[in-house]
Amino acid sequence: PIILVIQSDMENYKKSHYMVSTIGYMGSYMILESKWKAALLTFLLGATKELVYDGMLGRGEPLWEDMKWNTLGVGQGFVFTYSLTF
Repeated sequence: PIILVIQSDMENYKKSHYMVSTIGYMGSYMILESKWKAALLTFLLGATKELVYDGMLGRGEPLWEDMKWNTLGVGQGFVFTYSLTF
């Protein structure tokens, strides 16, 4: 089993964005059964978190680096689900 622990230190902060995006993509893929829809939904959720939660609500700082890690997590999930077709 995978245990997801989100810590407040900056070293694990980037790993959290990556891991949550990968897990979010996999969950979206299981529900939507479409790689592209799951990727778009997960990417939009990450962007919404950065813009609304961090930017508008002031709970953090919206960073492009966070979106980079979100995109890499979605990419990993996409590659994994694409490899299942072989």
